[in-house]
Amino acid sequence: MAKILSAFVLTLLPILVLSQDGKQNASVTIEQIINEQGIEEAQMKFEEILSDSNQFLILENELNLLGYTFARQRKFEEAIAVFRMNVEAFSGSWNVYDSLGEILAWTGSTNEAIENFEKSLELNPANENAEKNLSQIYGTRSDHENETKSEFQYQRGEQTNLDKPYFGEEPPGVTPKLFAPGLISTQGHFEFACTFSPDGKEFYFTRRNDDGGVNVVMISKWRESGWTAPDTADFSRAGWNNEPHYTSDGKKLYFGTTRVKPGADQPSYGIWVMDRMGDSWSTPEFATDGMYVSATNDGSIYLTDISGQTEGGIVKMIQKGGVFEKPLRLGEVLIIPRMEYTRMFIPMKSFYYSIVIGRIVLAEKETCMFHSGMMMGTGAML
Repeated sequence: MAKILSAFVLTLLPILVLSQDGKQNASVTIEQIINEQGIEEAQMKFEEILSDSNQFLILENELNLLGYTFARQRKFEEAIAVFRMNVEAFSGSWNVYDSLGEILAWTGSTNEAIENFEKSLELNPANENAEKNLSQIYGTRSDHENETKSEFQYQRGEQTNLDKPYFGEEPPGVTPKLFAPGLISTQGHFEFACTFSPDGKEFYFTRRNDDGGVNVVMISKWRESGWTAPDTADFSRAGWNNEPHYTSDGKKLYFGTTRVKPGADQPSYGIWVMDRMGDSWSTPEFATDGMYVSATNDGSIYLTDISGQTEGGIVKMIQKGGVFEKPLRLGEVLIIPRMEYTRMFIPMKSFYYSIVIGRIVLAEKETCMFHSGMMMGTGAML
């Protein structure tokens, strides 16, 4: 997306019509023919241009820019045609395949998009944009292939008569499994970012509709008669709320939310926290800027930095006297891979896991276990 946006900015710059030696700019000619006569006529003209290097100047970057200009105008057939011309003219360039792959992915031609991204990577193994797009395509496919077909089977908050830990599911193992289909993982929803209370009797997770909508934190409780069906948590009945995290002592619950921070006039995203008060929670208070928070036994928190105070990635914030110190980027003590975006600390602090696109690594002591995709969209996983 960043590449596409930058291309749109470039459309403000003047386009060369004639070169110093009087040759016509092929992209200007192709744009005019597409707009006046259509794609088919432009394709025939482009074949003539390829065979007439004396009259026309073909510039890869300007054809690429023309393709993105059509895409911005939502003229996707025209954009695809121009990107195909660029591939034909500059078949040894990794960028032309990358651009064609983007527009094909946008318009749903994922098989051909994969072919072009893979060709781009073959020519340039360092192309992060192609890696990212391929991961998204494969992740979406996995999502649809593995999504549960089980619809929500209960009324919100009602008793389920499930009176065993983990909603009667097998205890977590080393292999990801769909969690509690029909109750937690449900058809038509995206369930993610879950947390159990230390005693295992409360379960918070995030849910939103597959077709878009607001993130909502849901809660299920284990009572004498068993687990209740998930219902919206009281603190999540307004606005955008997600990514709950229960501290290991059970005294605090962190979560991400869009609210008006102290001293601000408009709502913005950040991490808020509540203190346990008997069977309820205190009024949420702003904790810090960031995403995907998790806490250690000493009160320190780990999160994804979105504040601009560091270079981004995972940071650690030490708490002293109830106040968090400046964030420390963990890139100085471990290697942060590209496109890593979250982590979760395990209570015993021996290791944590982090979600990253395309890798799985396991290590201990302030290093990380990377899990690719976490079967996104198929339901909450443990």
